[in-house]
Amino acid sequence: MNRPTFSKLLGPATAVAILCGMAAPVAAQQNAVPPAAAPAQDVDETHVAAFAEASLAVEEVVERWNPRIQGAESPDQAEELRTEASREMVQAIQDSGLEVQTYDEIYRAAQANPELAMAIQREREERQ
Repeated sequence: MNRPTFSKLLGPATAVAILCGMAAPVAAQQNAVPPAAAPAQDVDETHVAAFAEASLAVEEVVERWNPRIQGAESPDQAEELRTEASREMVQAIQDSGLEVQTYDEIYRAAQANPELAMAIQREREERQ
């Protein structure tokens, strides 16, 4: 069986944002669970749907802001743009009905649980 990696699940833009630290300020702004915390084991359908919605919205924010951040004239300007993008990501997550901490927990749980990752992928496909 050909299972998608979680970075493919969220889409390249979101994966790049997470890897480049653009999403890190989101977690910091919301006092997210430290990386050592255990991910949620059981994620119900409501949370799968909310996560799918949030991840698509976050991906859209990243796609909108990345060109501006990459084109920044200085490191300070890039940081200001990252901060604004982070605020928008937090708002997108909250607008989906999740807190950033819950989003982070579901993200980590899906990385460890292929069935959860597939459920999220199906939900994302239905929304696109």
